[in-house]
Amino acid sequence: MQLEETDDRISDATHPEHLPQQVKVIYYGDRSVLVTWSTGYSQEGPRTLEPLPSCSNCAAVQLGDARGEYTQTIHGETVTYDQLYWGFPEATNYTSPYIHRALIEDVGSTSTIYYRVGNPAKDTWSAEYSFSLPWLAPQAYPLTVGLVADGGQTHNSSTTYEHLRRVQPDLVVFGGDMTYSDVRAANGSYYDFIFNFTAPAYGNSPSPLFYSMDVGPMHIIFLSSYAPYDSDSDQVRWLTHDLSSVNRSKTPWVMVSIHAALYNSYLSHYQEAECARLAFEPLFLRYGVDLVVSGHVHAYERSFPVSDYKIDDCAPVYVTLGDGGNVEKLEAVFADLPGNCPRERIVGPSYQPDACPARHYDGAFCSGSQPLWSAFREPAFGFGTLRLENETHALFEWHRNEDPVPVVSDSVYFVRNDEACTARRGGILNVSS
Repeated sequence: MQLEETDDRISDATHPEHLPQQVKVIYYGDRSVLVTWSTGYSQEGPRTLEPLPSCSNCAAVQLGDARGEYTQTIHGETVTYDQLYWGFPEATNYTSPYIHRALIEDVGSTSTIYYRVGNPAKDTWSAEYSFSLPWLAPQAYPLTVGLVADGGQTHNSSTTYEHLRRVQPDLVVFGGDMTYSDVRAANGSYYDFIFNFTAPAYGNSPSPLFYSMDVGPMHIIFLSSYAPYDSDSDQVRWLTHDLSSVNRSKTPWVMVSIHAALYNSYLSHYQEAECARLAFEPLFLRYGVDLVVSGHVHAYERSFPVSDYKIDDCAPVYVTLGDGGNVEKLEAVFADLPGNCPRERIVGPSYQPDACPARHYDGAFCSGSQPLWSAFREPAFGFGTLRLENETHALFEWHRNEDPVPVVSDSVYFVRNDEACTARRGGILNVSS
């Protein structure tokens, strides 16, 4: 169920005009973080909306190494945006609240940073928050990464975030479809979330749609399902260069995040991303990618190490985590159940006009049972965590939301062995439950 518009978790109606809300910290790479927040009121209606007054010197972060003692002030920028519709009688126009951003650079490796955000011109400040970047320390293990996708703004996604908070990951990787506006007359109203979650600096990439960063012992690559990925595309050329440049002695673990699932046994989006799989999978194998995390399919699934639909100990594990809780509900139908197999695609989805050759199981478009490459699947809301314990062992867990507290329903150790697969830099990835 979608959160009500009056719910304090998404509404600005209960907040004083200048009180910061939706405060977020985004790791920007290279010892930097971006702090974002909102103030003021949004507007929505069928008429032309009055723009918000200009806002100068109204965004700053105060920070220090001790509680309540702020030794530095960093001034930021403020933006607003309009989403206007013409010729759509049921749609309504939207004007955003103020969205503020400030970049904190050269963060220390061991200290906790205490900070507050606000409007220095009006001397109006938020409560005090804190963050640290433990992966910058010389010994970054253990490192716990939260993994979530397809969240939206529902009671289910609120439970996901609350359970994720209890697990206390060091950082969270979001795999796309953070916000949904399916039931709103103005889809601009949830762009606030997008503006608040600005993509990190992408100096190593020609596009903000695909980029990478090192987070302690892990190299994380973000790819786009919606940018070209043919062999001579910017994305594939960049990915080839990025993977070939990874220093596995510094970042022994390599994870890829791409929204559309490359392996999927559910009816929803079945073999939809075949073109992307054919484009990216050879590079994943050549350079020893350990884990590929996706969303898009609104359910959970984990593969064995797999390549070309065959179990392959030298291949990545693929995890689908599109079960964050969005308003479009769960995908609960498996393509391999009798009567569920869809027709083969003649054309691709809207974001991929060309259909690639389908993968068959003994001549059939769908397997007659759960495919051999699929290790675990369950249509339930939840999220994942990846705990890197050292350069060879990592614990992956999937936490189901249907219980009052986060419950681990799937747990597996990834064990890297660099000497077992000479064809890949990263070695073999054994999986043990």
